[in-house]
Order: sequence, then C-alpha cells, then structure tokens
Amino acid sequence: MRFLKELLVVAIAMLPVLPAMADSEEPEISDKTDQSGDYLILGLGVGYAPEYIGGDEYEFIPQPSINAKYKDFFLNTRGFGMTYSGFGYNVIDDNGFRAGPLLNLDLGRDEDQSSDLRGLGDIGTTLLGGAFIEYEPNNWRFTVAALYALAGDVEGFGVNVSAGYDFKLSKKLAITPFVGSTWVSKKYSETYFGIDSAQSARSGLPQYNASSGFNNFSVGLNTRYFLDQNWAILGIASFNKLSGSAADSPLTKLRGSDTFGYASASILYKF
Repeated sequence: MRFLKELLVVAIAMLPVLPAMADSEEPEISDKTDQSGDYLILGLGVGYAPEYIGGDEYEFIPQPSINAKYKDFFLNTRGFGMTYSGFGYNVIDDNGFRAGPLLNLDLGRDEDQSSDLRGLGDIGTTLLGGAFIEYEPNNWRFTVAALYALAGDVEGFGVNVSAGYDFKLSKKLAITPFVGSTWVSKKYSETYFGIDSAQSARSGLPQYNASSGFNNFSVGLNTRYFLDQNWAILGIASFNKLSGSAADSPLTKLRGSDTFGYASASILYKF
C-alpha cells in the first residue's frame, strides 16, 4: 500500500488530463474530455519522483491510471490531492465549458516513506469534495478545482489552477506545455508542513506553524504518441517549486528541497 501514498507526489507534478483516443480512422491527438460517446482508457507505467513532497531522495513508483466517461459522469486517476482529478459530473457541458461537483482522495503520507519523516506520524487517506470548472477554447485548456477535506486525517481546503496548450505536431504526435499552482488553507498546510511540539520532540525538527497560501508552482510537458486507434504512449516531465510554508517548513529546509522534478512514461489502451 505504500506506493499509493507516494502517488500524492504525482498530484503536484501531473496536472494535465490523460489523453483520450478518438474513434476516427486517424487518431485525433487531444486531451479533450468532451468527446462524443463513452470510453474507458486504462494505463500502466512507471514514474520517477521524490519519496514525499519536499523530499530530495527519488524513487521509481508504479503509475496505473484510469480515464473513463459515461454520459456526464467521468473518472480519472491522473492525480490525487488538491487537483482536478477523481470522480465528477458535468452539470454544465456547453461549447468547451464544463463545470460540476468533484470528489477526490488525498492519500496522505506514511512515516516510513522516508527516514526524513520519522517522528512526524502518518497522515491517513482523506475524502475531498468540491467543484471544478474547465474551459477549452480552441487548443487551450484552463481548469480550476476547489476541494474541501470531508473525512479523514487532513483538514482544510485548497484551490488548484492549471493551463495548457495543445500543439499537434503530426497525425500521431502532440505535445502540451502546461503550468499550474495550488493554494491551500492554513489547516491543510499545517497537516503536511507544520510541526507541533510532539512531532518536534520525536523528529528533532524545530516547531513550525504553517500558514495559508500558494504552496507550489509547476511547469511541464505532456507528450502523446498514438500507435493506432487503441494504443498510445504518454510521457510527462515537470519541474516543481514549493513556495510559502511548504518551502519554509523545517522538513523541507533541513531535510529536503523546495524544488523537485518528476517524469513518467505510460502505455494506454482504449476499450
């Protein structure tokens, strides 16, 4: 189960949606989620990421994925935590504009993910709920997701924003540069980057009171190559900069790093 917790790191680094595959004779290279008809896309790959958000030691982690649509319902697992991902419903779906409710999971963090975390305790999985807005004019894609911790160890709320632009290089190859950032409340920030007296005594880190604010900025590139109508290869690379309390926390300053990279490669199949 440990690798599931580590997938939270991917939430920051992997903002764009997994590509959907068209039913036309020639593959349509697109990240659009408003395709006509229902679909199911399963993916399996590997990612290279820090052991935890703010860590400076890297490891390979499994990268399974699901991207599905049934009528106005959708499910994708491209990222966990305060991101536009999870299970949702398109209340509005009109000319590239979509909005509706959204549920996602914050997978938390296990103390044994890294020796840096010893004494800080485990953070259990939390159910998040909120809403999303997505707008896709031409090749642009803008998303906003606001999520609140409903049940679990995490408290507070956050807002994630991202933007990307599709460049279709050929009938089978496309790239999408993207940027994104996440604002989190004080309680959410305290969960991951605050250090109370008990944690300080156990870990040896000084006490720290985290505050609300933007806790990360990301820039990256999504690359898709379609082998045929059903198979595709997805590659993602990103550079990420922690900010605010995430960067100032003793956990990050004394034991980790406020910058990190992420890379992954996956094979996708559309049923």
